[in-house]
Amino acid sequence: MNKSVFGLLLILFLFFSYTGKAQESDIQAYMNHNTFYSPEKGNYIEVNLAVKGSSLKYKKSKSGKYKSKLQVTMIFSQNDTVQAFEKYNLYSPEIKDTSTIDFNFVDLKRFKLDTGAYDFTLKLKDAYQDTAALTYDMPVFMQFNKNNIEMSSVQLVESYKKTKKQNPFSKNGLDIIPYMSQFFPNDINTLTFYNEIYNTDKILGDSTGYLVNYYLESYESNEIMDQFSGYKRMYALPMNIFINKFDIEELPTGNYNIVIELKNRKNEQIAMKKKFFQRLNPDVNYNINNLEAVNIEESFTREMDHDSLLKYIPTLDPISSNFDKLFIRSELKRKDLVTLQKYFLNFWRGENPMNPEKAWKKYYKNVQQVEKFFATTILHGYETDRGRVYLQYGPPNTINERDHEPSSYPYEIWHYHQLTESQWNKKFVFYNPDLVTNDYELIHSNAIGEAYNPTWKYQLNKRNSITNDPYNTDNPDHWGSEAEELYNNPY
Repeated sequence: MNKSVFGLLLILFLFFSYTGKAQESDIQAYMNHNTFYSPEKGNYIEVNLAVKGSSLKYKKSKSGKYKSKLQVTMIFSQNDTVQAFEKYNLYSPEIKDTSTIDFNFVDLKRFKLDTGAYDFTLKLKDAYQDTAALTYDMPVFMQFNKNNIEMSSVQLVESYKKTKKQNPFSKNGLDIIPYMSQFFPNDINTLTFYNEIYNTDKILGDSTGYLVNYYLESYESNEIMDQFSGYKRMYALPMNIFINKFDIEELPTGNYNIVIELKNRKNEQIAMKKKFFQRLNPDVNYNINNLEAVNIEESFTREMDHDSLLKYIPTLDPISSNFDKLFIRSELKRKDLVTLQKYFLNFWRGENPMNPEKAWKKYYKNVQQVEKFFATTILHGYETDRGRVYLQYGPPNTINERDHEPSSYPYEIWHYHQLTESQWNKKFVFYNPDLVTNDYELIHSNAIGEAYNPTWKYQLNKRNSITNDPYNTDNPDHWGSEAEELYNNPY
């Protein structure tokens, strides 16, 4: 089993680098994008780029100082037709000495795009050395409707201040420096985020009041972190700006979402937006939720014995928050029967407050399914990678299985049209390198928070591929292999 899928610290979505043979001159860069809407100009996407200064080659300029030159190409296309394009040179700050380069330099570009789906390609090439370009491809979706209440992306912010002089980072009266990662180590204790809200005046009525709830939730279970929450009253306008922050010094290690939720005067949800991030905070101890107030009398857990609960509770791991996972792995066997009964009831109340037993029975049917199809001689179905993905996200829309390709290990490619509210067209590649057991490991996924492996095609055909370069992402053609076609065009 690939244990990395349970890792808390996968910096997957926003970090990419081309390391080649790990030479000092290889480009290292960070990119993220956010989508916005301007009532005057329409939809636009903002692409933020940060480049590690020490990963580029420097040349002496006419001033006698040194600087690097990065060739940047950004392309947005639909059905192989280019809709927006820019190619330019990005220069580093000039420096006197290249012996120590300890800075990043940043850039920002904005592109106007109509509503729709796009393929975005970013290429970075060091102009001062003959090495391969860093290339990154990803889908982009523009979904703003001028007749609905809409929200921009939730943008992570490193710092902001009022604009005194217009510059590339100016937006709506603020100079906003983006936070370029989704990972917050334990030496960063402030989480700042920015969001724009559109068209509330059209839908609610001009200057009508509405409520903005904002909070953190567990990424795995959607459990709300009550101590990290707040609200703000706002009045309907063509565009409202919402910027806020959390002190995350006491936020434990884990995967989380920032959630911004809009409610009208009837307390009805009218819009919501989420942003994924990860936290490393080993100094904060885990404490299980206070179960004293949980009443198990007349509940479905009241008749469950100790052995049953020790069997059932571990099956919750794929859908549990990191707090619950810690309980399951370290505290479970030490707890008495009543505590386990309260814990199990409290968990399913979080899934379905009105009928927790119904939620459990529905989930347990899926547990039995993954046990039937994915269990091995040493692992339960829910402990395998395929079982975990199935229980966490539900059944995929398509599964393509290939057990006997000439050059590949047996593999499966799962495709989800919509994985979560904000994740579309997500894929999971599982393979069986030992050729004997039923334990297919997750080798690659393009989903947030999952194991990302740009060399997956090479690894899938590793028994017939020879290379001395562990970073090689170019997989030679293998006779009879359909993996790349099935990944790009699932059916």
